[in-house]
Amino acid sequence: TYLTEERKKELREELEREKKLRRQHAQSQVAKPRKYKPRKTKKDLFKAAKEKFDQEHPFKPKLVKTPKPKKYNSAERIKELSCPRTFPEPQPDLRECTFTPKVKTTRSYSTQPVELRLQDAAESYKDKLSKKILQKTMQEFKALKSKSKPPLTAEKPIWDRAKDFESKKAQKLQQLLEEQTNYTFKPLVKSVNSQKTISGFLNKYLKATHNYEDTQCTFHPKVKPATKEYFHKEEKTPYESQEYTFQPKTNSFPKPRIHPKKPLENPEDQNLTFKPEINQISKELSKSKTSQELSSKDSQIALLTAKYQKYTQDQCPFKPIINSTSVQSKLGQNPLKYFKQAQEKHHQHVQNLRTQEELKLKQNCTFTPQTTEPPEYQDVTIPGLTRFIEVKQIQAKLQADQKAREEKVFGIHYKGHKGYKTQPEPFNLHTPNTDKCQKAHSEVKSKEKQACTFRPETIESKNKAFISRLLSENFNQLKA
Repeated sequence: TYLTEERKKELREELEREKKLRRQHAQSQVAKPRKYKPRKTKKDLFKAAKEKFDQEHPFKPKLVKTPKPKKYNSAERIKELSCPRTFPEPQPDLRECTFTPKVKTTRSYSTQPVELRLQDAAESYKDKLSKKILQKTMQEFKALKSKSKPPLTAEKPIWDRAKDFESKKAQKLQQLLEEQTNYTFKPLVKSVNSQKTISGFLNKYLKATHNYEDTQCTFHPKVKPATKEYFHKEEKTPYESQEYTFQPKTNSFPKPRIHPKKPLENPEDQNLTFKPEINQISKELSKSKTSQELSSKDSQIALLTAKYQKYTQDQCPFKPIINSTSVQSKLGQNPLKYFKQAQEKHHQHVQNLRTQEELKLKQNCTFTPQTTEPPEYQDVTIPGLTRFIEVKQIQAKLQADQKAREEKVFGIHYKGHKGYKTQPEPFNLHTPNTDKCQKAHSEVKSKEKQACTFRPETIESKNKAFISRLLSENFNQLKA
């Protein structure tokens, strides 16, 4: 339905009335303006703080601004370093100033993060604890050492008893000499009879020792007569081998024929009067020997050594009886095992003492951190990894096949063919000479370092000097 013009006019009038009523209602409800204090900004707060600080601290020193470093070339830098250094004279205003600020060598704050600082503090605390525990353990160990006493031995050692024995022997000899001076009868005994009596006594002593040794041996082996013969014989036949020595001898093996050498008889030798004296060694060397005896030098040396041993035994008949070493020691068969056990006990004792000290120190500590264990490692399964590896292998195989085909077609590695190779990458005939530039830069830097005499005393320089001094002292000690 379309509105008529009259109806439209009525609606417009109603709207205007409503607007007027709303305006009147709004004007009646408008509030009066409030009186409020303006908010203080950051700038106002900073100004107030600065004024307060200036009132409390009336001293206002004049600060001289340092000029910024100029940017210049290396030539200007070398010229400045070559010139003598000039120090600025202090201003007259600064001379009158009596203010001497206290400057510390170390910083008042550290640039390290909190985690590293806590870690360093914990390590230093651990080192102090370990040092204290070690000192206490060493003191206790020294106290234990002083209390323990070595076991008293009933007998004196051999080196101490030898002196007493020699003194007693000398006293007995003096007594015998004094007694012999009183005797008037002095029989004449021949040297031959005295030697016989000594040799008889020694033979009896040797037999007694041999019988005593036989009684101690319980094992009596059964020896064949053939082996006894071979044992007593010193010489060996040329047919005899090392295996055959312990077998019974039979008549099946014929004896070797020895053809004696005929002496050369000269009629002129009868007229000669000179008779040289031949040494015993040369006589033994000039004896007739077979080829096998000459080839087996080791056996000859063994025979000679055996003969020499027999000769020495005959000359020196003294054979002392040595006590058996069957006494069981306190340490047992394995002394190393005993020492290891003792060392382990000592370490365990020290560890127990350390734990006790740590528990005493931890009682006062209230810090109880909550730690969590790291998650267990699990095998990561990546989807499509096996396929990726297969594709990679196929690609490598295809590249290798392509290379082989290229070599076959172009004949690069053929001996008779001078293989001309194309260079796909861009190249330059004039290569850059970087070595000369580097040398020039290094020379300039070395000259700058030599010219610069300014060496500030920083914390790091002190540490480096201390470390170098320690190393030099240790090196000198090692050399000495």
